[in-house]
Amino acid sequence: MKPDDIPFNELYRTGAPQEAIGEIRRALEFVELDAVSALYDESLHLAREGHLGRSRDRLRVLLCLNPDDAGAHLLLAKVFASQRSWGPAIAELDAAAACGARLPVSMKDAFIEHRDQEQLRTEVVPSGALSARAEGELLALREEVRRMRSERARANRKVNDLEQRSQLWSIATGVVTGVSALALLLVTLSWPDGAQDISLDPGGEAVASLDSIDRAPAVGEKEGGTAQLRHRLRSNSTDPFLRASSHWLTLSFAPLRR
Repeated sequence: MKPDDIPFNELYRTGAPQEAIGEIRRALEFVELDAVSALYDESLHLAREGHLGRSRDRLRVLLCLNPDDAGAHLLLAKVFASQRSWGPAIAELDAAAACGARLPVSMKDAFIEHRDQEQLRTEVVPSGALSARAEGELLALREEVRRMRSERARANRKVNDLEQRSQLWSIATGVVTGVSALALLLVTLSWPDGAQDISLDPGGEAVASLDSIDRAPAVGEKEGGTAQLRHRLRSNSTDPFLRASSHWLTLSFAPLRR
């Protein structure tokens, strides 16, 4: 059952609601009994004797008869503080101040400090729950470490694969370069009327000159190969590949010129 669902279906004892506190106050005045002062004195005596609960109850009755009694509010605040009920004690201090009481210096600050310390103590996680939470966090950290190790292993395998591919690419590039140079050499050797003689001038530029070689042209070979080779080398004299090939061809045709 929720608090809002609790029924108050009891019957009135006097047949109709009445202002009981006002009736009691008028009755006490009629018999000339200062009930407020009597209740205050009895509450103070019970508090000094250590009967805090009974003192609290009488002070509540007193405040029902006279809600504006500043001294009663202040005494009730001290009773609540002695019971370590810091919230109600602070509320009664505020009520006493509102009724015109002069509060002791720093009393409210002390009550607030005690209340905050009490809240901190009650908010501390029990040791069992703390151990369970620490164990859960430890398991989560171990799982994270396993995941990171797995990712590092995959990364290492990927790096090794890339290195192998790079080596294969370098080998393939070297093979293609060598085949291209060999093809150029074979094409040059197949020309009938000359070979290449490469020398470097003082400025470092590649100069292509062709010397005729005394050999009979093969049947079916085209004429003018020497002129074509000279034109190609001069027009591409700055090409590193052709410069290297020219140097290779020079070494290759050296025996032929002798």
